[in-house]
Amino acid sequence: MNYRISFILIVIATIISIYVGFFELKKPPKTDTQTQDAPWFYDIGYDELAIINITYGDSKVSFTKKEDKWVFTENNDNVDLNRWSGIPLLFTGPRSSRLITNNLTNPEEYGIAEPSAKYTVTLSTGNIITILVGTQTPDNSSSYVNLLGKTSLFLVPSSWVAAINNMAINPPYFDPNTADEPVI
Repeated sequence: MNYRISFILIVIATIISIYVGFFELKKPPKTDTQTQDAPWFYDIGYDELAIINITYGDSKVSFTKKEDKWVFTENNDNVDLNRWSGIPLLFTGPRSSRLITNNLTNPEEYGIAEPSAKYTVTLSTGNIITILVGTQTPDNSSSYVNLLGKTSLFLVPSSWVAAINNMAINPPYFDPNTADEPVI
């Protein structure tokens, strides 16, 4: 092997090691305030979900968990798991983009007084959480949200709201012709 190439590779490895040692490893660890910039809007366990009601505009749909399966509340029809499988996880609580205020005094300004969507989650304990979805931010990246009866106003990603609203507009009806084969 050529000694010149070996020497160049050793010099490059040494420079990289010095950089990592002096600059990367010397960075201070993140503080609690840096990790808490994006608080949870709310946080519940997956197994706590019992009933999910989604109202978006004139569209309303309700889902009930029965024996670890989700069905349409009104007729007990199965949901299409290809479209539904991630939706309950969305309802366990989104990480918010930001807490706007702990003292919401003007819900009209954020569209909370007349929400564009309303999600009601009934827990297995019987407790009910109602999520009010207001308007989107000017850049359309987030939506203003509030829990009914609370004074905190949060931002959540618009994609979270869009995925849930889509369930009301285009419910995940089970179609045996397009459903995947069950896994045995």
